[in-house]
Amino acid sequence: MPPARPIVAAPKSNEYYFNSDADRFFKADEIKPLLAGDQDFYVLFRDDMTGRPKGVALLIPDWGQTATSSRGLDFLRTVLPDYGWVTLSMTVPQSRDQVFDTKQATEPATAQTEFKVAKPPLPVRTIDEDYMNSYEMQLKMRMLALTDEAQNYQGYFIVIAQGSSAAVLASLYAKEELDEPEAMILLDASVHDFKLTEKMNQDITANAVPTLDIYQSRNSRWARKNIEMRRKLARKNFKVSYRSKELFGDISYHNQNQRMLKIVYGWLSSLGL
Repeated sequence: MPPARPIVAAPKSNEYYFNSDADRFFKADEIKPLLAGDQDFYVLFRDDMTGRPKGVALLIPDWGQTATSSRGLDFLRTVLPDYGWVTLSMTVPQSRDQVFDTKQATEPATAQTEFKVAKPPLPVRTIDEDYMNSYEMQLKMRMLALTDEAQNYQGYFIVIAQGSSAAVLASLYAKEELDEPEAMILLDASVHDFKLTEKMNQDITANAVPTLDIYQSRNSRWARKNIEMRRKLARKNFKVSYRSKELFGDISYHNQNQRMLKIVYGWLSSLGL
């Protein structure tokens, strides 16, 4: 008689391990569990340290990143309270390892191509549409809960979004499914899909939210072309409150943090925030 097959448990999500680490390494008053629909998630809280609060900064990491992302987000989370901002940094919905569909590019057979040496078709990298819709819905639910929490504090509220989460939020604001913030700061806004990138560029420059678009000098040529496209679209759509700023080198490098803070603080001051 063959031995019984072992029971295989599904692996825990990255968010589960982050929540466990948060319970262990953060003080209880720094953690705010919130409910988005039927799912709970963690938010890291830092109070204003000036006594003259300006408002609330909502920090949204890239998918696959945590609320303490080292790519500039965690620095802003910990330092903005010294400038009058309450910070709420949330965990994002769990991302899948295999987000991309690989579609084979096919070439119609013609008299001119029949005698060519056969080559493997090049894959076209696209994001699975069902996954993207699911991620957008989950992020929307969490943003609604986070916005409700922000109402407990006085002043303005701003959004600082990173990577692909910035693209999803821009889409939600363009569809008017979320209350618009007083300002939005993007950290390396990008999504690895050509059609979604075009849509992101349109969404960012079509709404009326004052937007600061921070990018790195080490970004790929394709990413830099999209920054240039957003500048042109902002001019076309008469979005005078759009600004793009370059950070030299890698945004994860600690010496860039003070420069990034100077850019963010100066831009918010220019808006009167």
